[in-house]
Amino acid sequence: MVTFFEAAVRTAVQQLVDFGTPFNARGVKVLARGSIRDSATLLLAIHADQVSLGDVVAYSISTHDIGNVISAFELLIGNDFKQRIASIRDRREVELDKKPDEPIIPDLNQRLMTLLPVRSTCCS
Repeated sequence: MVTFFEAAVRTAVQQLVDFGTPFNARGVKVLARGSIRDSATLLLAIHADQVSLGDVVAYSISTHDIGNVISAFELLIGNDFKQRIASIRDRREVELDKKPDEPIIPDLNQRLMTLLPVRSTCCS
């Protein structure tokens, strides 16, 4: 489960940044927050199309802390990222199945705060 979370975060970031404007410029801001080692090698790899800017940004984000993940997505998507995620509804269930109009992830903040401690316990 932890590996799926990390892979999903990295894939989403990579695809957003590689999509283009404005996400590529925002991806550079994510990179500016961290330290990139051996940046000359990275630049050569990007230039040779061995990796994309999205790949570099995706792997610069530490997935060990949910705060880092949320912060990166807020830089990429906007400050209301958590609000957007918390408000997602399953339209099929509401419109076709006539189920209550409730968020797909109830209590998002609580679930986020328990996700990574569980991750640390499982992977240590």
